[in-house]
Amino acid sequence: ILLNILLYVPLGWHLVRWHRWPVAWVVAAGLGLSCVTEYTQVFSHERFATTTDVVTNGLGTLAGAFAAVRASARSGDRSGGL
Repeated sequence: ILLNILLYVPLGWHLVRWHRWPVAWVVAAGLGLSCVTEYTQVFSHERFATTTDVVTNGLGTLAGAFAAVRASARSGDRSGGL
């Protein structure tokens, strides 16, 4: 579970900090990517899809997005992510 969160933090950070996406869009993109990934696992014999993975990946994206917003606020860049 922790690995799922940590793997999606950079996605949230990158989309907010460098592409200036709003946090809601970033979380939606992270959840969408996670859903597609889990859907492809339906066809795999070694892996299985779980909703826990989707939720934790979404939380990781959200954590990265909030970290980017905080970093933007600290550096004086008020345009990042809100």
